[in-house]
Amino acid sequence: MNLAINDDTMDSIYKKPLRDILEGLDCDIFGDVDDILITDLSNDSRQAKPGDLFVAVPGFKFDGAKFIPEAASMGAVAIVTKKKIKGLEHMPLIVCKDVRKVMSRIGSRFFNQPSRNLDIIGITGTNGKTTVTYMISHLMSALGKSYGKIGTVEYYTGKRTIQAINTTPDTIEIHRMLAEMVECKLDGCVMEVSSHGLDQNRCNDIEYAAAVFTNLTQDHLDYHKDFENYFAAKAILFEKLLKRDGVAVLNANDPYAERLNKLTAAKTITYSAIINGSQTNDADIVLIDKGYENNNRHYELKYNDQTLVGSIPHLGKFNLINTAAAIATVTGLGYDITEAVEAMKRAPQVPGRAEKIVAGQPFEVIIDYAHTPDALENLLTGVDSKGRKIIVFGCGGDRDKTKRPIMGQVAAKYADRLFVTSDNPRTEDPHKIIEDMLPGIPTGVDYDVIEKRDEAIVKALMVAEPDDLVIIAGKGHEDYQVIGNTRHYFSDPQVVLSSLKKLGYAGN
Repeated sequence: MNLAINDDTMDSIYKKPLRDILEGLDCDIFGDVDDILITDLSNDSRQAKPGDLFVAVPGFKFDGAKFIPEAASMGAVAIVTKKKIKGLEHMPLIVCKDVRKVMSRIGSRFFNQPSRNLDIIGITGTNGKTTVTYMISHLMSALGKSYGKIGTVEYYTGKRTIQAINTTPDTIEIHRMLAEMVECKLDGCVMEVSSHGLDQNRCNDIEYAAAVFTNLTQDHLDYHKDFENYFAAKAILFEKLLKRDGVAVLNANDPYAERLNKLTAAKTITYSAIINGSQTNDADIVLIDKGYENNNRHYELKYNDQTLVGSIPHLGKFNLINTAAAIATVTGLGYDITEAVEAMKRAPQVPGRAEKIVAGQPFEVIIDYAHTPDALENLLTGVDSKGRKIIVFGCGGDRDKTKRPIMGQVAAKYADRLFVTSDNPRTEDPHKIIEDMLPGIPTGVDYDVIEKRDEAIVKALMVAEPDDLVIIAGKGHEDYQVIGNTRHYFSDPQVVLSSLKKLGYAGN
């Protein structure tokens, strides 16, 4: 997908002399850059255009240096690369040790340091980022502010809504979108900040007015190797990128919050949600679960000397901690907490997050993105059902293998009927992934292995009885299955709706 903005307005605003873009950077320049005007940036040779500065990023699968000749043939007028390339003596080469760091600085400079003209709110953590992003965006709108959005589901810039490719896009596209938000005169941007994005320097030159920490649980250890590396990546947002006059919003229920509190120079505000009676009430903002009734989750909020009563139109108990994070964020930024609590009563449904599917069936069906042990446990313990809890779930290929049996163990502990299936197998054998999950399921647990995901969903719906709750976990908003290196269209909600129709339900 090409996110580049190619209209004449953008071109006229962002043309810059190459010499100015490179000033003071830690790099060696080969060739004459004095008379070169850069009209855009690119790091994908297929999208390079005449006048581009092309950044050849050393990737994890492909080295961008291999595509330099193609970028040059497309009209790129200068190249940023890690090593000097022979045969390109006719154009300037900018050679630097850390291409990603230089690309971040270049992106910010080319687009006039857009984060300085926006209040950027970054949300990081293993689980809850997307929901908190949507909630904060909703609150800002209710409080009279206009915010862009960058996250797992979509990017919104004021002009465009774009289906997301990555939770945190590459640094050129981030600054491009932030620049468009400035053009649209938005007040700020709420963005999910992934550990990968932080570790790979995609966010280096963004100045954050607020940083929100949701939690740290097992995920991405195939990349980070251990929890300390995982935590260190998350900590970058609070230690290096958060403005000193900004606010750190920390989940007091998570033990890693105290470490973040000690390393940040910004002011802090903590939040907590007491759901099962075991969480801490030692926080600045505390939400206390008061049950689910009339399609609303009710809560009591404690803040300083205030006690407020609120609700959210969401099913899961776990959404109370997300609500606490959103309210704490806007409160920490100086907005009125009473108005925030009132606005949360109208919070929107987040795509693929405990999303209800209604087609006239006598049992409930929800779609959720839960794909980590912690998220799956929160999901299963956080939704109530008069009947059985029936779950369809799997594990992704080419990702953290250690969590696979734990996923099986969690599902077996909290659900009554299990359907173990495929979920983005990528280059792994789906059957082998399932075999890795099964050791976590104790003997005697009622489960079926159905490798094809659509067939597993259909079977789960077929066995559901009145008052049961069918949970389709793992993919949420995603509308694809990755098999091999190819994305194939696949939508859990669509499969559910078509299956319910075939089963004779009339629809909503």
